[in-house]
Amino acid sequence: MIPQRTTVDGVPVLWLNVPGPLRAMLMFRIGVIDETLPTRGITHLVEHLAMFVPAQTAAMVNRMNARVELHRARFTAAGSADEIAKFLGDVTSNLAALPLDRLEDEKKILRTEAANKTHGSAKNIWTFRFGARGPGVADYEEFGLRWLGHQPVANWATANFTAGNAVLWLSGPPPPALRLNLPPGPRRGLPPVKPLDFATPAIYQQGDRWVVLSMLGSRGIALAIGARVLDARIRDRLRNQQSLAYAANANYNRLCARVAEVTAFADSLGHNAREAAEAMATVTRALAEDGPKPEELATALAERRRANEDPDSALGRLEVEAIEELDGLEPKTTEELDAEAEALTPTLVSEAFRSAIATSYLAVPINVEVSLAGFTPVPAGNGNRIKGAEMSAPPEAGHADVLDYSEVGISVTSPDQTVVGMKWEEVAVGLRWNDGRRTLIGSDGMGINVYPANWRRPEPLVRQIEASVPAERWVPMDDPDELSGQAPQPAQKPAWVRAASLRRWLLAMLTITDVLVGIYAIFGLVGVTSGETDAGSIGLFIFFATVFTFSMAATVGVVIQARWARAVCIIAALGVSLTLVGLVLGIPIWILAARLRVRSAASSRT
Repeated sequence: MIPQRTTVDGVPVLWLNVPGPLRAMLMFRIGVIDETLPTRGITHLVEHLAMFVPAQTAAMVNRMNARVELHRARFTAAGSADEIAKFLGDVTSNLAALPLDRLEDEKKILRTEAANKTHGSAKNIWTFRFGARGPGVADYEEFGLRWLGHQPVANWATANFTAGNAVLWLSGPPPPALRLNLPPGPRRGLPPVKPLDFATPAIYQQGDRWVVLSMLGSRGIALAIGARVLDARIRDRLRNQQSLAYAANANYNRLCARVAEVTAFADSLGHNAREAAEAMATVTRALAEDGPKPEELATALAERRRANEDPDSALGRLEVEAIEELDGLEPKTTEELDAEAEALTPTLVSEAFRSAIATSYLAVPINVEVSLAGFTPVPAGNGNRIKGAEMSAPPEAGHADVLDYSEVGISVTSPDQTVVGMKWEEVAVGLRWNDGRRTLIGSDGMGINVYPANWRRPEPLVRQIEASVPAERWVPMDDPDELSGQAPQPAQKPAWVRAASLRRWLLAMLTITDVLVGIYAIFGLVGVTSGETDAGSIGLFIFFATVFTFSMAATVGVVIQARWARAVCIIAALGVSLTLVGLVLGIPIWILAARLRVRSAASSRT
């Protein structure tokens, strides 16, 4: 079936005559990929505001929906011609003049939605591949919901939800009463995707379960059909043969005009994850090296034909054509696509996958060592150390990092010489808390956490950060949903500050103990070396030397905050307690013994 085309109020409209209620999908070429980290969630917010009035219609509420994807925002509905006309009229009227009196309420609803989502997503692999830009922003929090006001939201809608940036498809002729009340505007092109400059194939750790393999390749039928073969092989290997996963699959998605992604996924538990990762890599490499078997390719092509022959597939093809219209791509006819598919050979699929597997990223749980053959671990840092003022941490900070900053940028170097650094213009977002904390996320997705109290004399550092990060990239991070009207509470010291005070007290006590017990041990050593070899002298020397050793070990443990410090402190405290008891009891006994000796000597003289 060839779609019919028309234009309504400047919006291209594609439609087919399909039996059943009239179905409609209005799409805009604006999505998460177009957002920045500070504005993350702004398109979602516009979508919610646009749907507020239509959602009040009880008869339609279960037959309408809207969502924001990587590249597009969609509004869908099913019903009679009049219902569809009203739905699309209300949505487009709202988009042209957003009900901004609802802004704070919708932000609150979206923050609630986000809080109830299960954390962890296969999209996380985009952050490692692309950083905090392009597809990489998709797995970040919707930071914009914390600060966006009327003007930036209205400007976003005006710029992107326009007649020129939209397309509509229908399952029947356009209703006579249909009006799309959108302002004019240009079409927004698909942005290119630019991976970070890391060595691939790459491997990294994330979460406590799941294995994900992502590959990039040229958009085309060879990669798409190959993904069907990979899907069948992974399911058979990981679920049927080795019982390593419940869900095991592979899929193909377009990322931009020329690049597509093949993603393989297995929901393996942590203790099965390494075996699952090895099996997934083995299966994918085999497909890249040898291509599909002739019977596998025949099965994939037959499944494609069956899907195209399904009565509901006509709307699927209509949607694909509408997307290509929206994305500015050269559409191919069904016949052209079928001819390309039928001309596929195992060699063409092999070549497509051989190129794609060289770009692969493999995500494994944190309990799996990143030592799979053929994969290079993603570096923990970017090596961009900034030359400038150097800051170190006080002993109570609990770390030995070194921070460098200047008018150029900021970097942190850990004891193992891992460096994370960024120039100020490379800061994608700055997160600010009222207690002084700052987090800077660079365009490569790497971050620097700054706790001022963890550094010596942090005031110049904080001033430099505040002055250097562009104002539009700051996001306030304190909870915007805290109840208003509550009396201000006195500031509480954070737990780590209270712990630092305790450590300072312990260090003072241990230092005094080290000195006193050390003196006793030295006297004991002098006595023993000068010839006092009686059992009592040797015993006291050994006792004081042991207490001194544990006391010194406890001091070192407190300074470096070792896990064993508490246990050693307890042992040292017991030794010091015995010493004090010995002193309390021993001094009076020594004085009494001395007096008895004096009296005995006097009586013997008489």
